[in-house]
Amino acid sequence: MSLQDPRGTRQELSSVLRDEIALLDALLEVLTDPSTATAEIASAIAGLEQRGEQRGRLLRSLREEVTEERMREEERSVRQYVLRALSEVGVPQNAGFIQEYVWARETVDLNTRGFGALRRDERRSWSRSGGARVAYIVPALDAAGHAMSRWLARSDWPLETRIVTVPDGERLLDVHKVRALLDARGSREPQALGDPLAPLIERYAREVLDIAPPSGDRTAGWSDWAADVARQVDARLAQLSDVVAEAQRVATASVTALPRESQLWGARRSQ
Repeated sequence: MSLQDPRGTRQELSSVLRDEIALLDALLEVLTDPSTATAEIASAIAGLEQRGEQRGRLLRSLREEVTEERMREEERSVRQYVLRALSEVGVPQNAGFIQEYVWARETVDLNTRGFGALRRDERRSWSRSGGARVAYIVPALDAAGHAMSRWLARSDWPLETRIVTVPDGERLLDVHKVRALLDARGSREPQALGDPLAPLIERYAREVLDIAPPSGDRTAGWSDWAADVARQVDARLAQLSDVVAEAQRVATASVTALPRESQLWGARRSQ
């Protein structure tokens, strides 16, 4: 990112953060005084929330700046980032997770609102060239061969891999989220100003496995906590994999009867 800060984002962010620190200090001080009116405390918290909204807006601006720079330097398209992310995760995933994964892994912020257009472009390209590319971004399919909204897969994966069964198949893919994040974090150098993968691991460990984030000294205890999460992830993957594989085999036997185009892009739904 340019040190000249042409958009003035850093300067504005510095001002917002200083205001937040001042408000926090004042709030902590009044909280120790039992005579402080509740309305005063609520007002201070409202001020903090407003600064938080400003910080969120500035974060979006910073993400736009760094994304523009990264994509220009690496000369990679949105489709290339998505295909690489899917390859690393190894199974179909929803658009929201792919966006989070690419940001944490690549420091590139992909707009999920553009994924629908991207998939339509992929289909048009496939129709013109008949499979000239190594892989296309295609939808995951349900057990009947219908395209699943906002679920992405690679066309070079076996059909069985691209089929998502309900509910166990979706549960399995959720567990794969945590596995992919743990693997990505293990392959990178720690960052001085924080690790964008760690908060995602904590969030998905809580949402998918009901594992609370580490408490106390997070610096000392995080690695042990992550190792325990990895063990539970592997156990859950082993528990679900056989059941899901059987359901996928049954569905695949039916979907293989569809035309090649439908096997990639989804069968038409009956009216």
